[in-house]
Amino acid sequence: MAIALLAAVGVGITAATAIATLLQYGALPERIPIHFGISGAADSFGPRWTAWLLVGVQCAVMLTYGSIYAAGAPKNVLVGGVAVLFVFWRAQTAILDAAISGSNRISIRSFLLFIAGVLLAAFLATRIW
Repeated sequence: MAIALLAAVGVGITAATAIATLLQYGALPERIPIHFGISGAADSFGPRWTAWLLVGVQCAVMLTYGSIYAAGAPKNVLVGGVAVLFVFWRAQTAILDAAISGSNRISIRSFLLFIAGVLLAAFLATRIW
């Protein structure tokens, strides 16, 4: 039961990211920020379609973590996978907001939360339960 719930949460997070991207896609400028420096300012830009890359990465994460679990890894791998999906959802919303607002900046808080989320996801994926 817990495994089915983790899978449903992972699919839900990825679906939420795709829906948020779809709903805001028309408001995006032709070039959007795709990388941010430590100051929170965008230092690299890409075409509008790159807004879909994190959704694709989320799909790859689901397949990878699901395959690792199916190969016999403990369920904490799935917990780490869901944490990664959540981190990417938060990153996507920050990128969309920065692009649509025209500020091309994310807050230092968002940047630090992203880093903390990646570290937490790695910890969860490797923790022995």
